[in-house]
Amino acid sequence: MSTNVVTISGNAGADAKLVQTQSGVSIAEFSLASTRYKLGQNGEKTAVTSWIPVKLFNKAADRAGSQVTKGTRLIVTGRLEEESWIDRNTNQKRSRLVVIADSFELIGGAKATAEKAQAEPVGQPVAQAVGQDYQDSEEIPF
Repeated sequence: MSTNVVTISGNAGADAKLVQTQSGVSIAEFSLASTRYKLGQNGEKTAVTSWIPVKLFNKAADRAGSQVTKGTRLIVTGRLEEESWIDRNTNQKRSRLVVIADSFELIGGAKATAEKAQAEPVGQPVAQAVGQDYQDSEEIPF
């Protein structure tokens, strides 16, 4: 038995492209730029960016279509899948690995904070939460 699970964080290279198949299935695609740093021989840090194609389907695709824009920082979780095709110009077989994402989460930045705030209920003021008996903040028992 083998496991095919991948989790990648990075920035969207462009707005997610959302399309609908004739049967009504939503498909979103975008590239994720994941950057790591390595030390060169002279001790200088060098950025190495990998561009990873990501695909999402159905509800996750609809969500990506409205939330993933160029520069959005996110974490994508899914599986690797190989896509292959015949190149029209050279007539040679080509292939690439794609992340078929099950889910994604926005991280960092104002957009992620706003999305999280919309998803989570805002707490009540302390006086309402503990009852009207504690109107003076010095009487709150915590």
